[in-house]
Amino acid sequence: METISTIEKFLKLMAFENDSYSLKGEIAFWSKTLKNWYKDGLINFIDDFEKINALPNGLSVLGNLSGRTQDINKEIINYKELVSGDVINYFNFDKSFIKVPVNLLPYASSEIIEDNQEYTISKNEFGAVVKTNKESMSYMVLEQKIKTEKDFEKFKEETTTNVKKRFVSDFNKYIKEFKNRDFVLIMGGWPIGVFSFGREVLGFTNYLMTFYDNPKFIKNILNFMSNFLIEIISNVLNLIDIDVYYYWEDMAFKNGPLLSPKLFYEFLSPVYKKINSVLKDFNVKNIWVDSDGDIKELIPLWIETGITGILPMEVQAGMDIVEVRKKYPDLQITGGIDKKQILKGKNEIDRELEKVPFMLESGGYIPTFDHSVPPDISWENFKYYRQNLNGLIDRHYKR
Repeated sequence: METISTIEKFLKLMAFENDSYSLKGEIAFWSKTLKNWYKDGLINFIDDFEKINALPNGLSVLGNLSGRTQDINKEIINYKELVSGDVINYFNFDKSFIKVPVNLLPYASSEIIEDNQEYTISKNEFGAVVKTNKESMSYMVLEQKIKTEKDFEKFKEETTTNVKKRFVSDFNKYIKEFKNRDFVLIMGGWPIGVFSFGREVLGFTNYLMTFYDNPKFIKNILNFMSNFLIEIISNVLNLIDIDVYYYWEDMAFKNGPLLSPKLFYEFLSPVYKKINSVLKDFNVKNIWVDSDGDIKELIPLWIETGITGILPMEVQAGMDIVEVRKKYPDLQITGGIDKKQILKGKNEIDRELEKVPFMLESGGYIPTFDHSVPPDISWENFKYYRQNLNGLIDRHYKR
């Protein structure tokens, strides 16, 4: 098989070229999943199991298809992201997507208020006070920083888009490497999106109620957020080009979206269009949305604003990638492999992978789990699934 770099594969794939080759990889793993796999036979390439075993069980560990950070020598600098390297090596996954090292959060850092064996209480990057369970990594918001419009005006004053404060200190070192890259360079992601920004600022319930109680306030938040993002995006893209910009939204549950199509069209569509217009002016061709849940009603609305791709297509919420592909043949899709079927056994895995050849043939598709790989997936089942999936990708490319 001819040698082709990850970035070459990606660009051909996302352009739906006939001879495109899909990428191999996964979005993320739970840390407990990796701990279980080491016990069950995963070879330890990175030779640092003690650190892996010390990670909280509920922590999400990025795979190669999520945005990582790296230094100029290609060393991944966040240890939580490094521990999935054994899986990446074992299955010869493609090079990891790399995230532009610029801070898109409103505040530069968080603050620990209390720390004990069971939990931490901290102030997060949106100013909210949260309590996080160390074992499960689940958290609850104890207090929102912003409760009123007056609070938000103060928040706006405290939030800076000063690029010098948002780039890593040695950002200039990255520019040459980024311009000569063989990996996919992305920008955006957790926890910044159009819908999700306001949710983090006001809190879940208060945010949704405010769409009805004070729509003017919502538009104020969205206008600030769009200007905030556009200023940072423009400064970055004046220096380098990127392959993907993506919004992290998670704006749906199993039974449908958190916001009606009518409210989406009124409040969110203009903001997506505003930001996406800037991205397209900088020739960003791939603009994605990351959302769990049943998003069928939202897909056409996103596409209308300029969104080109969606992930992870959660099967448990009723998302069917074959159905979506037939309805939207030009939509870039990542995910859609039912994690619940992979845990059952080889026969179920075989049946679940039956939809992959059609998706590969249709183009613009990266096959992965429809979420992080959970700890109830055995190493043997994952190995069988991934080896067979890699085989499907290889055979498709040879055709």
